[in-house]
Formats: sequence, structure tokens, C-alpha cells
Amino acid sequence: MKRIMEIKTSHTRYVGELEKATRTSQQVSKYLAETSAVLGELVTDAQYRICRKCGFKREGIDPDDWVKRCRKDMQKRPEFYFVTVDTQRNQEQQDRWRREAWEAQRRFLRLEQGGFPLRNTKHCTAYGGCAFVGVCAGEFGIEGFATRDDANPELSAASGDVDPLTYTMISSLLDCEEYARLVYLEGLAKPSSPAQHVGSAVHFGFEQMDPDAAVEHLNESRGDELSAEVQEITAMDSGMVRAIVEFGIPFWPDWPKFREVEYRLPLVNPETGATSLRFHLSGVIDGVWTDSLPPIQSSADPRSHTDRGVYSVTIDPTKGKEQ
Repeated sequence: MKRIMEIKTSHTRYVGELEKATRTSQQVSKYLAETSAVLGELVTDAQYRICRKCGFKREGIDPDDWVKRCRKDMQKRPEFYFVTVDTQRNQEQQDRWRREAWEAQRRFLRLEQGGFPLRNTKHCTAYGGCAFVGVCAGEFGIEGFATRDDANPELSAASGDVDPLTYTMISSLLDCEEYARLVYLEGLAKPSSPAQHVGSAVHFGFEQMDPDAAVEHLNESRGDELSAEVQEITAMDSGMVRAIVEFGIPFWPDWPKFREVEYRLPLVNPETGATSLRFHLSGVIDGVWTDSLPPIQSSADPRSHTDRGVYSVTIDPTKGKEQ
């Protein structure tokens, strides 16, 4: 059966929320709709693989002892640390997503043309807080923030003047229009967090099927000049990342043949069939269970850690067939 896979790494207190969120998650809807478009047939099933982080107290604990305790607990109760959630999206739900995607690009265009951005103040303190809360509070301007030209570094270079519209962009827009404006229109760099370093490292380890690669990825993310405190935290995180990948691989014995599938699709108005001249749908799916994928229609991404290419197909997403 053709289906997709997404991997998440989460703190214990958020695992239950993730399980519930898969029922309506736009990420699931987006990736299933776009997998259906790439394969030219309806794909309705997705599997979330959620990796729970070790939640043991760290203060005053020797890093080696903490890692040993973490590994022992994972071996003792792997079902606690590795959670599988299966979910589905039918044709009607995928069609709704396509309408939402078109509406999202309309909202980005409005902001781009000087439209007034709405702020969601709940986003200021959600998940550890927004990096730009001081800007919204009037405490300082945006001049002190680093900028970057590419707000989607996980993707290959955009084609021409048509920019990618990703799940993260749409999610940011829904969280707070001002945040989305600052990141995707003003080009402010989003500061990464230690938690994101861990999640990215685990993700990369499963991509490569290699615990050592996961640890190396984490250490590269943290850099070389670390304080004694950060060195201690990184030692614990490295041990935890290694354990998650090492024990997660055999816990889920069936892994997709195709991993890190990057795609680029036209963004189509479901009502008229018109194609957006400003955005295309882009993303990277963690895994796709299928016997084959269409021939890659562009060269491999030179920045990629693997030899994957971009599945760039000209199709009508409302029908899931080639035009």
C-alpha cells in the first residue's frame, strides 16, 4: 500500500498533543495531497513516527551517567519512547487542503503588497517564545537581526521568479502574520534552538540509517566554541540522539524505500484551474512507501546530503493526472 512517513521528535509533555493533532494536521494533508499529485493517484495513508526525548533530571548529574540511564530506559520500554500514529486523508480532505493552499498564497501576496499584518499575541510565548517579541513590544527594531536570502534552506534553489510555498510558511502565517512577514518577506533569520538541533539530528540519523551520522550532525549544529555548560548539555544530547536512532531503527523494521523526497508542483486555483505565477508548492517528505517514483526532472541538489533530486512534474493537482 502506498503511504507516506513523517518523523517527529518531541518532549514527553507534547507527545499526546502530537497524537491528537495528526487527525487534522495540515502537514499530513499537504504531503498526502502532493504525494498523490507526484504519483498520479490518490494516496490516503500517512504514518507518524514520534520519538520521545528522555525527560530525566539533568541538573547536577554526570553526563555519562545520564546517558546510561536514558539508554537503559529506552531498552526497557521502547514502546514509551517510540510512538506510531496512523492517519488518513480522503479525496475531499485533500481537496480542502488545496483550497487552503491557494488562500494562503493570496494572504502572502496581500502582505507582500503592503497589507496590514495581524499579530497573534499567543504566539509570543508559545513553545519557548518568539524571537521577535521585542520588535512587536516596541523595545527595539529589526536592525539587530541577521538576514538571509533563503528562508527555506532545506529545499533546492527555486526556479525563476516562482518561490516555494512550504508547510512551514503556511503554518507560520497561521500562527502570526507579523512573524511570517518578518521571516519570509523581511528575510530575518530565525534563531535555532537546542531542541531544534536535537530534532534535526535525529531526523538526519534516520535519513542515513546511521546513529554516528546523527551525532555528527548535532555537533556540527552546536559548533566548536561552547561554554562548559553547553558542552555538558551537548554530551547528554549526543548520547540521547544516538540512542533514539540506534533503538528506533529496529523498533520500526519497515522503512520506506524512498526517504527525503523533495518535490516541486504548480500551485493551482481549484476554482479556475489557473496556476500561480508567484508560488509553487514545495517540500520534503520524510518517506514514501511506493515501488517507484516518476523520473527526476531536475539535477540532484548539490547542497543535499544525499543524491536525491527534485520531483518537478507538470500536473493538475485537482485531478492528480498529467495535463
